[in-house]
Amino acid sequence: PAADDAKKRGGTLRIPESASPDFFDPAATLHAGSMAWGTTTVLTSLLKYDGTGKILPHMSAIPEQPDQTTYVFKLAPNIKWQNVAPANGRAFTAEDAVFGIKRFQENVAGFLYAPFLDGVDKIEAIDATSFRIVTKAPYAPLISAIANDWCVMVNKEQREKVGDDGLRKYENLVGTGPFLKDTFVPNVSGSLVRNPDYFLTGKPYLDKIEFQVVTDAAARLAAFRSHQHDVSVLWSGFTKKEADSLQQQMGNDVAIQLRRSDAFRSATFNTKTKPFSDPRVRKAVHLAIDRAAIQAAIGAGSSTIMAAVPQALPLWAIPEDELSRLPGYRAPKDQDIKDAKLLMEQAGYADGLKFEADSYPAEPLAIATQAALKAIGIDMSIKEGQTADVLAKRNSGNFTLAFASTAGGPDPDQYVYVNNATGARANYGGFSSAAVDKLAEQQRAELNLAARQKLVKELQMLLLDENPWAYTVSNLLYAASWKNVKDRVVTSGRNQWLTGDIWLDKS
Repeated sequence: PAADDAKKRGGTLRIPESASPDFFDPAATLHAGSMAWGTTTVLTSLLKYDGTGKILPHMSAIPEQPDQTTYVFKLAPNIKWQNVAPANGRAFTAEDAVFGIKRFQENVAGFLYAPFLDGVDKIEAIDATSFRIVTKAPYAPLISAIANDWCVMVNKEQREKVGDDGLRKYENLVGTGPFLKDTFVPNVSGSLVRNPDYFLTGKPYLDKIEFQVVTDAAARLAAFRSHQHDVSVLWSGFTKKEADSLQQQMGNDVAIQLRRSDAFRSATFNTKTKPFSDPRVRKAVHLAIDRAAIQAAIGAGSSTIMAAVPQALPLWAIPEDELSRLPGYRAPKDQDIKDAKLLMEQAGYADGLKFEADSYPAEPLAIATQAALKAIGIDMSIKEGQTADVLAKRNSGNFTLAFASTAGGPDPDQYVYVNNATGARANYGGFSSAAVDKLAEQQRAELNLAARQKLVKELQMLLLDENPWAYTVSNLLYAASWKNVKDRVVTSGRNQWLTGDIWLDKS
């Protein structure tokens, strides 16, 4: 990166979006577009994370820990709310941070993130610039939760003025982030303008960000190729094939950065009803699935195999080379198919099994799984539905096998506890295992990194045996930028505070 005094201020960054945002309350949205257009650009976070998942200071220093359950946060100097009513540029205080975090804990219909803070006992201001969080017991995921994409601060006065319904609207965005709200035309376009009072001196470098909704992937590629956009979709990117074609045609005029997604393509079993209440059937499906065929269907170089934790979290994931030697992942498939057939016979399905699965339209994971399961006598039909409908069925437990996508974050707890512990928020299939619960609780209480890594590895191996999900692949995406776009950081998530660091070289 260039020295700060060499970085040039000014210019407009033109960004495509694959879909229009839904709404702008960070407590209630999962939408990456909403995060890019407002909740992580107009609003911002106390901590942040880099491309490796390392937690970094942001509005707060990394907290001090006087004991295993107490975290003391110290705010950076000169943080102000944006000079927009009703905040009107006043100082951001520890009381604001306490309010902002506590709001995520509220029992409000549609609020999504309270489970990530369920280890918290109390949050309280110490003075104007410091506050403490006390956990009920040692709780390793806390720091990652505070750094996560969703954990951005909303303004208390704005909430009092417009209510929770009002905070869903773009026009009511007031934060402490690098950009101010500007325009928003749903399904068409939007823009943000520079916040001159951002607490990081000299940033942001850009004067403006413009968003354009382009739903068709081929159209987005063509628009980038003709320089109508300066970057690919910030939170995703192009496929390997698309990126290679750009590099071949444009050479050094375009920079390509690999982005390992922390979200993954998921196959979730409903373990409360037949046939997947029987762990032998779940194990048989796990063994029969051909991960190589799934990767081929997605496109060469566009995915990576995973167990419960995707490769975007290298500190916690089981490495690809190790996975590739395990049952279900290994090649050739002969022994896995033989073992799967035996499990089906033992479960009482020697004559075959037939059921319907829910899936997004033309989902490669579903199509490849359908083909693979024929080898063990399973006739799986696919009922396609729109994304929102499939997610609603899965999230309500109204499914047999659901193919969808599952969001992630910088900490393994979301993948091993939140997705699998008895009664946990994202345990959509109603899975329950005393052995899994024990390890899931142990890893979130373990503050020593090496010891926690060992527990998370042990838990992932257990999950590969009990199979509440069929773990397959997560996406590899290729972030593209024209060469005049400088200091673009690529992370595994959707946190767009990084737009405050981007500058345009006009030379």
